[in-house]
Amino acid sequence: SSPAAAGLSAGRSYVIFGKASGTAVELSAIVSGSSAGFVINGQSDKYRISAKTRQAVEDYIAIHGYSLNHTARSLKLNRSETIGFVVPDLANAYFARLMAALEARCNERNLLLLTLASHENPELENRAITSLLERGVDGLAIAPCQPTVLPQLRSNKMRASIVLFDRGYPVSPFHTVVSDNYQGGLDMARRMLRESGGNCYFLCGHAESPS
Repeated sequence: SSPAAAGLSAGRSYVIFGKASGTAVELSAIVSGSSAGFVINGQSDKYRISAKTRQAVEDYIAIHGYSLNHTARSLKLNRSETIGFVVPDLANAYFARLMAALEARCNERNLLLLTLASHENPELENRAITSLLERGVDGLAIAPCQPTVLPQLRSNKMRASIVLFDRGYPVSPFHTVVSDNYQGGLDMARRMLRESGGNCYFLCGHAESPS
């Protein structure tokens, strides 16, 4: 069945605005039906838009300098296609690698990753989470620096998907992904004691952190 018959909402008539003049351009004058909308939304392959039609739309867009208005798009689709990522320290190699991996996965799904650092400061963390929720992120991944959960997260009126990681505070009501730090620390200590044959000194950045 056709996209329209399937009840898809790409739109029968697609209007774009050129960067240079701001003049409205009716793409239905270039191609019929909702094909232009699928090309603009990067769904040509999914809905089997012909190469000829796709090229016609892309050429016309290139001439008029079209750029997607993500704010308007998010209002129509009721999603922002953004993911919030809050960590204590971006200079930390672990969090930097995790951010790079998450960004790669977001790119595969045409999502934008918004990253903020709390610097182990609860006030900054609260501000970062509030800012991301106000921007309507579709999901939040947080390495919390405090056991107290923001009321905004508990109510979650935006219905964003929320996951905590690295630090598993017992009072957290959210799904949490953590490493087995206890067993890892035990194995490391045993090996160091075995190889040193004497006393070992342990340096810890944040003794109160559950990780």
